[in-house]
Amino acid sequence: MTALEDTFADVLGKAMAGLGMGQDEAAEKSGLPSDAIRALLRGEFEEKATRQLSDTLGLRADALARL
Repeated sequence: MTALEDTFADVLGKAMAGLGMGQDEAAEKSGLPSDAIRALLRGEFEEKATRQLSDTLGLRADALARL
Protein backbone atom coordinates (compact mmCIF):
# COMPACT_ATOMS: atom_id res chain seq x y z
CA MET A 1 0.00 0.00 0.00
CA THR A 2 1.31 3.44 -0.93
CA ALA A 3 1.49 6.15 1.72
CA LEU A 4 -0.77 9.10 0.94
CA GLU A 5 1.14 11.65 2.98
CA ASP A 6 4.78 12.64 3.12
CA THR A 7 6.82 11.63 6.14
CA PHE A 8 9.11 14.12 7.89
CA ALA A 9 11.99 12.52 5.97
CA ASP A 10 10.20 13.12 2.64
CA VAL A 11 9.65 16.77 3.54
CA LEU A 12 13.30 17.23 4.52
CA GLY A 13 14.51 15.57 1.33
CA LYS A 14 12.21 17.62 -0.88
CA ALA A 15 13.18 20.86 0.84
CA MET A 16 16.87 20.05 0.39
CA ALA A 17 16.31 19.20 -3.28
CA GLY A 18 14.30 22.38 -3.83
CA LEU A 19 17.16 24.41 -2.40
CA GLY A 20 19.72 22.46 -4.43
CA MET A 21 21.33 21.38 -1.17
CA GLY A 22 23.08 18.06 -0.81
CA GLN A 23 23.63 16.16 2.42
CA ASP A 24 27.12 17.54 2.96
CA GLU A 25 26.00 21.14 2.50
CA ALA A 26 23.00 20.58 4.80
CA ALA A 27 25.34 19.19 7.44
CA GLU A 28 27.71 22.13 7.11
CA LYS A 29 24.98 24.78 7.24
CA SER A 30 23.02 23.16 10.07
CA GLY A 31 26.02 22.19 12.19
CA LEU A 32 24.83 18.57 12.27
CA PRO A 33 27.13 15.67 11.43
CA SER A 34 26.61 14.16 7.97
CA ASP A 35 25.58 10.83 9.48
CA ALA A 36 22.80 12.62 11.42
CA ILE A 37 21.49 14.08 8.15
CA ARG A 38 21.56 10.64 6.51
CA ALA A 39 19.73 9.11 9.48
CA LEU A 40 16.99 11.75 9.28
CA LEU A 41 16.58 11.19 5.55
CA ARG A 42 16.24 7.43 6.22
CA GLY A 43 13.35 8.24 8.52
CA GLU A 44 15.13 7.92 11.85
CA PHE A 45 13.41 10.66 13.83
CA GLU A 46 15.43 12.60 16.36
CA GLU A 47 13.61 15.75 17.43
CA LYS A 48 16.56 18.03 18.17
CA ALA A 49 18.28 17.22 14.87
CA THR A 50 14.99 17.55 12.96
CA ARG A 51 14.40 20.99 14.45
CA GLN A 52 17.97 22.08 13.73
CA LEU A 53 17.79 21.00 10.09
CA SER A 54 14.30 22.50 9.73
CA ASP A 55 15.66 25.89 10.73
CA THR A 56 18.41 25.59 8.14
CA LEU A 57 15.90 24.69 5.41
CA GLY A 58 13.39 27.40 6.34
CA LEU A 59 10.76 24.90 7.45
CA ARG A 60 8.39 25.21 10.39
CA ALA A 61 10.08 22.98 12.95
CA ASP A 62 6.98 22.45 15.11
CA ALA A 63 4.88 21.26 12.17
CA LEU A 64 7.64 18.99 10.92
CA ALA A 65 8.23 17.49 14.36
CA ARG A 66 4.52 16.64 14.56
CA LEU A 67 4.76 14.67 11.31
